[in-house]
Amino acid sequence: MKTKSFFLNPDRARESFAQTALHGDLLPIVATISDLSRSRDGLVKLHATKDPNKSAEGNALHYRKQFEAQTAKAREKLINAGATLDALERRIMGEAFAKSGLDKPIGEAQAAEIRAVLRSMGDKERDKLLKEAALNGDALMLKAVRDAASPVLYGGTITPIETLINQLLHKTNPDLQAKLDALADADTRVRGAGDAYMKDVSELRDLQAESLAEKQQAELQEAERMLGF
Repeated sequence: MKTKSFFLNPDRARESFAQTALHGDLLPIVATISDLSRSRDGLVKLHATKDPNKSAEGNALHYRKQFEAQTAKAREKLINAGATLDALERRIMGEAFAKSGLDKPIGEAQAAEIRAVLRSMGDKERDKLLKEAALNGDALMLKAVRDAASPVLYGGTITPIETLINQLLHKTNPDLQAKLDALADADTRVRGAGDAYMKDVSELRDLQAESLAEKQQAELQEAERMLGF
């Protein structure tokens, strides 16, 4: 059997996550990688340890049954890991929006006044002012623009408003990018672990022997039915 992928090394994942602010939040991802690693090793050992009371076809069929049970559990764990990362991203972004002030309500009259001022400007002047708002942490102005029912109300922007919002979020949350990078690293690692796991354990299957074993079982069952007169 080839060397195990580094994606299936939970210690390396743990060491990488320990250097981030999300260390504690990413422990479930380490646990998932650890479970996949242990399952992979178990299936490798099962494949290498033949039951002397079974034929080659019987051993192949036994491995397939364990393979199917283990991979079903692995898929469930990977789905749960993905849900954990999605929830963590929502929490991080929610906290970032709150810290930036973008989640605070703005009165319609105040929003309308801001939009009217922006609408009276030239395109370049308006875009420059909005960029400055993003860099200076002026959530009120960007919120008035983002919440507008139509760009006509404020004159539109050269730079997409979501780009400006993103700049504001990073300006008011200096650690946001580091957290997002940690999330991306965790996602890469757990996806890599899942791919490596499925590749390793799938390569151990003997499809020809499995097919022959099923055919032998069917013939045996047919023979037993014939004897039942």
